[in-house]
Amino acid sequence: VFGDDRGFGITATIGKFNGFIGKGGATVDYLFMKEKLEVEYPLHWYIGGGGYVDWDGDFGARVPIGAEFAFAENVDAYVQAIPYLRFNHDAQFKLGIGLGIRYRF
Repeated sequence: VFGDDRGFGITATIGKFNGFIGKGGATVDYLFMKEKLEVEYPLHWYIGGGGYVDWDGDFGARVPIGAEFAFAENVDAYVQAIPYLRFNHDAQFKLGIGLGIRYRF
């Protein structure tokens, strides 16, 4: 499978924790590094660690590596590569990609 569409969902950030819940499952990640890149606009890169659970019963660990760009007040866009390891149903390593837009209130 080249991609796995989790569809639209809700993402939340509380402190250094990011969470997502959507039609395919839920994730929680702890961002242990987030730094501003030395550019003229608000661009940050980050790396974290966490886990996921799919509604069909799969679960595992993940390491999101990404960047976020704040392009308007309270609005940012992000893109991330997510290597992950599924623990059940014959352990398997995969690579996911995520992108989205967040509104902060």
